[in-house]
Amino acid sequence: KTKQYKYKTMKKIAFNLSIALASIFAFTACDDDDDDEKSVEIAGTYIGTLNSMVSVMGQEIPVSQENVETTITKTGDTYTVTIKDFSYMNTNYGNIVVTDVTMEDGDSFIGKGNCTLTKDDTNYTATIEDLEGEKTGKNVVIEFDMQLPVSPKMTITFDIAYSGSENQQ
Repeated sequence: KTKQYKYKTMKKIAFNLSIALASIFAFTACDDDDDDEKSVEIAGTYIGTLNSMVSVMGQEIPVSQENVETTITKTGDTYTVTIKDFSYMNTNYGNIVVTDVTMEDGDSFIGKGNCTLTKDDTNYTATIEDLEGEKTGKNVVIEFDMQLPVSPKMTITFDIAYSGSENQQ
């Protein structure tokens, strides 16, 4: 009777131990991957530097602008990126505005489209291609190509990189 009792007792202990272990694993908090899928809020105002490699008639010219203000606004599920007072060759063309920018993953965004730039009271339709951006902390980096036809025979190509930090006003 003692051997059988010990066997049953050990069997109960093993059973209870397995239930206890199973419940520990069942209620252990798991680190969800939801954090990876949460989007960083990119809307805001940024101050930074705009660097361009400009291609005109076969020549490449580096251009840089300091203290450039960029705003990103949200409407519904899309964003609008506005780079204010874009200048080239000492001429202000106005704002580069890219609408329908969407989040690609947690901290990066993409977009493309057309915008109107103005020089000497003449409007030009620029094409924004392959806009890609990323926000890390309070910093944003935006890169895109822009085609600006200034005459039927001449298009200026801009390879633009903007880097800025949130402006806390």
